[in-house]
Amino acid sequence: MKPLDLDDIVFHLSLIDRDSLLLFNRETGEFRRLSPYMDDLWEEDDPDWCEADEWLRGPLADEVDAYQLMVGFTNELEDHGHYRLLEKALQGRGAFRRFKDGVESLGLSKAWYAYRDQALIDIARRWCEANDLTYIDQAAEEEKPLPEEQPARAESTYYLILPFDEKLLEPAAELMTEVLGYDRHSAKMDLHQMKKKPKLLFVAIDQGELIGLVGAIPQYGRTGWELHPLGVKAAYQHRGIGSQLVDYIEREIIRQGGITVYLGSDDIDGKTSLSGVDLYDQTFDRIAQVKNYRAHPYEFYQKLGYQVVGVIPDANGIGKPDIWLAKRLY
Repeated sequence: MKPLDLDDIVFHLSLIDRDSLLLFNRETGEFRRLSPYMDDLWEEDDPDWCEADEWLRGPLADEVDAYQLMVGFTNELEDHGHYRLLEKALQGRGAFRRFKDGVESLGLSKAWYAYRDQALIDIARRWCEANDLTYIDQAAEEEKPLPEEQPARAESTYYLILPFDEKLLEPAAELMTEVLGYDRHSAKMDLHQMKKKPKLLFVAIDQGELIGLVGAIPQYGRTGWELHPLGVKAAYQHRGIGSQLVDYIEREIIRQGGITVYLGSDDIDGKTSLSGVDLYDQTFDRIAQVKNYRAHPYEFYQKLGYQVVGVIPDANGIGKPDIWLAKRLY
């Protein structure tokens, strides 16, 4: 079989959605899109194509989610004004149209389409390499066979986000232990609880490795949700993955009827001006004048539209408060 053209793969990726599946035949080089609405094969109990060695599953629709690509592009913007405008455009219904209008008004259309096209090319390339397929990258004007060694990780900020599965219990517990300070037993107990509906729990996957997770718990009927937990492996931090996870679960909360999402963020080691002081004295003045001394995560949430709305003084001991942030989703 002749080498695959990455541009051709990208074309087929553009045709799939969450209700369809892309298949590739190793022997003929044929791509086939299966849909429950268009193809009787979908209904077969034991279809031959499921087991046949020559058929491969193509990249999943979740991997080419246009909304997540827009979020990834926005998170990489260095101009804070541009970031804020597009971040706001992506909130609520009509996000696609507002984003398109936004990039046009900011003169970023060329940059956006280049980012999107490169992200799709990267997805196609990783799929080829994972399945031992030789490919041609027309943009690079060269043929690239699968390297003998494992290819280096892409530095892209685009990853697959999926609902949590029991098979991921061990790596998820490991992440919570390493990043969030849980002990192993408590992490597993928390994950088991988060699996129960209507709670939400999603994971970020890169090349088969669990690299992040995010959850949410309804606390006021279905209108007010607590964001918990949120964690990204240390090696993957500062790439926009946490922002994508938060955005993803916010959209799911909206679909569940949520209006407000909130979270608590402890300061137990003097990272902010709210630590080491009497927060029963001049409480709201201190909140309004909060300063970040040593990379406390409250500023991460502020960039995503959250506001500091309160504190629980001495929640973790004298002078060690829990800082509360909240965001109206629409």
